[in-house]
Amino acid sequence: MLNILKKFIAILIVGLLIFPAEPTQTEAASTTLSKTVEYFIGQESAVKGSGEYVNFPLFTINIPESSLAIKSAIIEVSGVSYNDIGNQTITIDLERNNDAAGAVPAYAIDHALAVAAKPKSFKLQYDALDDALKSGAGPMSDIIVSGMPYTYALYVKNTVSAGLVSFSIASAKLILTYNSSSSGANFLKETKIFIVQEKNSKASGDEVLKDFTLTISEQLPEIVSVFIEISGVAKGNAANGAIDAKLARKNPALDPGYTSYTLDLNSSFCGASCSTSFLVRYDASGAVLPSDFPGSEDYTFYVKGTGFSVDLWSAKLIITYKYSKIIGGLPAKGELISSTFDTGAVLGAAYNSLMWKGNFNGGFTGQVSLQIAASNSITGPWFFEGPDCTTGTRYIADADTPIPIETDCALSHNNKRYFRYKVIICSNIDCLTNGSINPQVDEVVVNWSP
Repeated sequence: MLNILKKFIAILIVGLLIFPAEPTQTEAASTTLSKTVEYFIGQESAVKGSGEYVNFPLFTINIPESSLAIKSAIIEVSGVSYNDIGNQTITIDLERNNDAAGAVPAYAIDHALAVAAKPKSFKLQYDALDDALKSGAGPMSDIIVSGMPYTYALYVKNTVSAGLVSFSIASAKLILTYNSSSSGANFLKETKIFIVQEKNSKASGDEVLKDFTLTISEQLPEIVSVFIEISGVAKGNAANGAIDAKLARKNPALDPGYTSYTLDLNSSFCGASCSTSFLVRYDASGAVLPSDFPGSEDYTFYVKGTGFSVDLWSAKLIITYKYSKIIGGLPAKGELISSTFDTGAVLGAAYNSLMWKGNFNGGFTGQVSLQIAASNSITGPWFFEGPDCTTGTRYIADADTPIPIETDCALSHNNKRYFRYKVIICSNIDCLTNGSINPQVDEVVVNWSP
């Protein structure tokens, strides 16, 4: 039974994926890009006592754009503090580690927080460059320079002169705004994705989960930072409760397990029930793989509170990545994933062959290849595989040539009702370097039987 299930035109030059257009020489000389990007610095999982520093992991600022002009570099520090009497002080110390120039002298800003026997969330922002310059660090160009990967260390502590104090879920990010020339070849880009806002109150242990898709269109992206900002209002009196979060990649499945961040709603500070807003920055770099892009990947985000209830769960993903502008030739590769097709075979179908129709538009040094994924659920999971039953291979043949689907992949393909396919179009035979051939796929044919 032959089923022609999907028709589309996929010409690399206009894009299976949307690639940025190249500016003309005149435009490049006169155009300035103004942008803001965010870097994940760290999230502390343990509760800290008075005078105890949070030593965030070393982080690197490396901006690839040319003609750099830094406008603002803000570090945002947040957390929840606890004190049974009086005020407390948050001290922030940022140092640059660079053997050639020497370390920038330490500097600190003190913030008094009035806390009346209850937890209190805080979010502090300060201009890192401005404060570093005031402490004698030298000209701005010594702090952040395009193409110069300086490494920094951030330390935060909470102190109080009387009574008890502790603080938890301390986190930090860098917000960097700058101007650069659009004539360069390397650029940074930031993308923010709304994941979920839960309107109902969730009891201790109640899980909030949400599926979402991340798309990156640029070729060979280099991920600089990827994290999920999670916020809400915690209510209860649990000592050493926790915010638990994880991001699971779906195709193929990759579940890292929960990461826990202690939130101590100790009833000794506020009686039978405490209430405080919180902000957690969950490091999602282990789940977002650069090799997945360009293209789209599906994920499931999970979050829950343990030991207390949570109102107004909210989460968004923030990813910053480096990419290179295509110079000389067409993009190396473009991909398209089809929508989901229903064979109607309740007991599942057997997938026999794939075929594409179109042409190479001027030569045979380009390449067109296919992968197929099948599932018994309309929502997947989807594992796009080739002839060796893995995601690392593809079915390759000339146009109008049926390609038998490997029958040894029965566990992946056969007896499953729903399927998708992926088309990969390459301008060069190696699918790695920019080429001059612009393949055109007009039609994909999937042969299956009940």
